[in-house]
This record gives sequence, C-alpha cells and structure tokens, in this order.
Amino acid sequence: MKALALLLAASALGAATWEVGPGKQYATPCQAVAVARDEDVIEIDARGRYEGDVCVIAQSQLTLRGVNGRPILAAAGRSAQGKAIWVIQGSNVLVENLEFVGAAVPDRNGAGIRHEGGDLVVRDCYFHHNENGILTSSNPNAHVLIEFSEFAWNGFGDGYSHNIYIGHVGKFTLRYSYSHDARTGHLVKSRAAENYILYNRLSTETSNASMEIDIPNGGDAYIIGNLIYQGPNSANGNMVTYRLEGVHRANPGSSLYVAHNTFVSLRYPMGPFITVDRSLSVPPAIYNNTFDGPGPVTNHTFPKTGGNVQSPELKYFDSPNFNFRPVPPSPAIDSSVEIPEALTPALEYVHPACAAPRAKVGVMDAGAFEAATGTRQPLATAPARCWRRR
Repeated sequence: MKALALLLAASALGAATWEVGPGKQYATPCQAVAVARDEDVIEIDARGRYEGDVCVIAQSQLTLRGVNGRPILAAAGRSAQGKAIWVIQGSNVLVENLEFVGAAVPDRNGAGIRHEGGDLVVRDCYFHHNENGILTSSNPNAHVLIEFSEFAWNGFGDGYSHNIYIGHVGKFTLRYSYSHDARTGHLVKSRAAENYILYNRLSTETSNASMEIDIPNGGDAYIIGNLIYQGPNSANGNMVTYRLEGVHRANPGSSLYVAHNTFVSLRYPMGPFITVDRSLSVPPAIYNNTFDGPGPVTNHTFPKTGGNVQSPELKYFDSPNFNFRPVPPSPAIDSSVEIPEALTPALEYVHPACAAPRAKVGVMDAGAFEAATGTRQPLATAPARCWRRR
C-alpha cells in the first residue's frame, strides 16, 4: 500500500518509479521501458534473470538503475534493431549499476549500449564480452559521460570494435573507470570534439588489445591523472594516438594535453608513448608524466614538455599488483613543474573504478599518484562499493 501511494505521488508530479524483477510490477526491464514516460525511474532488481531482454529506449530524462546488487543484462543471442542490448535514443538518460554482457550481431559491432540520442550518463556499470562495450553515433550536441565503470574483453577480434567507441559527439568524459583487455581493439577510442579522460586505469594486461587511447580525428583532448599500462601481448606498439586518421570538420580543435599520467609499457618493441599526426600545427603539451619503457615519449618534433620522468630507476609500491604509487628513491617524487590549474590533478584513481582526492605535500610528484597517500576519502558521488573498500 505504501509503495502504491509513493507511485501515485510520483505520477502526480509527472514521474513514476517502475520496479522490475521477481514479484515486482514487471518481470523484465524492457517491459518497464514499454510503459515508462519521460522523467520516470526504472529500478531493476539484481535477483532477477534478464536474458535476451533487448529494446529501444526512446524516452528522455529516464533513469535505469540496478538495485539489491548489480543486475546482469545478457544478450543471449538477441539484439535490438540488430545493434545492441539497449539502443538509447532519448536525451538526458542515466544508466546506473548494471552489467551488460554478450552482445553480438551479424555486423560484428554489437554493443552493450548503442547510443543514438542526446546526453547520456553511464555510472557504475560493467560491460564485458560484447563486440563493443559502448558504441555511439554522431550528435554534435551530445555529452557522453562514463564514470565509476569497468570495461573488459569487448571486441569482435578484428580490430574494428572496442571496449569504448565514441563517435562524433560534442563532448566525451571518461573518469574514475577501469578499461582493460579489449579483444584486439582499443581500450578507448573517441572521435568527440572534446575529450576528457581523467583518473582512470587503462591497462592491457593479458589480452592482445591494440591502443590504450585512440583519438583518431583530433579535437581538444585532456588526458590527466591516468594509469596507462601496455602489457607484453599488446597488438600495437603505440599507447596514445592522436589524429592519425586525419582532420574532421566536426573537430575544429587541435589541442592535446597529457599531464600527470603514469605510463608503463612491457611490450618490446614499442613505438612512442604518444604518437600524433606529424602535420599537427599545435604542439602537444606533455607535462609531469612518468614513462616506464623503452620507447620515445612522442614522435612530435617540438612538443611542449616539462617535469616528465623517463627512467629505469622509477620505483613503485607494488607494481606486480598494479600499485604504481612512487616510493623513495623514485625520481618521480617532488619532480613536477608548475602547470596551469586546469591540467593539475585534484584526484587519483583508486582501484577498482573509484577515485579519491590526491594528497599534496610540497612539490607534486610526477605521474598519476602521489607518494603521500593522505586520507583516501572516496568522492561524495562515489558508489557505495567505493566506501565499503576503505
């Protein structure tokens, strides 16, 4: 009775909450999608089984959220419109605490989510063993934000599908996330006009993934505070590439900023850590990073640089377990140079797929992590699991 009263109250205000799962209003998410309206909330119970439940989501300002754990949405051989588990065509859609697995289609680009609408937020989700984790179309007015999420083992295996594949949207932000071990494709590929890749772990660990970050058509790109790791089985010697597929009219910007990242490569031979279009007229700005590996920092002739450390003497707290926090006598400690505030990291990545404020004692260390750990308080917006791991 109380639940019904709450539902009626929400409906009176123009929004309703629809419950999905065993004993709930609807058995599957797509049944709820069929009746939901703009601004509604769909809560999906993790105790249900949602196999082959695929659909197009046309509503705007819709929230789709997992509760009582993280529900698994398994494609099970089906797809919406031959594209994805969910094809999202609405704007201002929030997808939270859901797991997408097994999307495959005849075109070899089946996605957990196919984005065809406006603004989209994906928070605290897990995409794995799809042909694409997330694949977006082109909308110059859209902002795609992915945070606190994990992507693994996505890709058909032909190099044309990826963990994350962003089309020509206006803005793309990836933060506090863990993308790793794509199948031949890239960990992150984005054709967006503006790119903000902040405080993530991007690591090719045991797979044959290609590049860790590919920004093929340029645009403005900020790559700050990431752990970027290339394992020995990587299919490509490059780690970060910029505008290698040429200029695009949708991307007028041509500024690349790479600051306070920890680069590690175990691949031999390897190319430059950062490879850019040689015709790039604006030199890339590369500051306060650490580079652990044999390759040159960049192929650009005259980059803007300062505070970078490339040395076989880099020391870490526990590198076999991917803890690349510097420890004495690492040359990364207290070695950074002053850079604009917009490029200075305020946070650090915390595994898995969380973040915390970055401690600062004296001169900031080069790389994505500070030797001084501070209180490690999770962000106020972090999922509950980030607080439980403390």
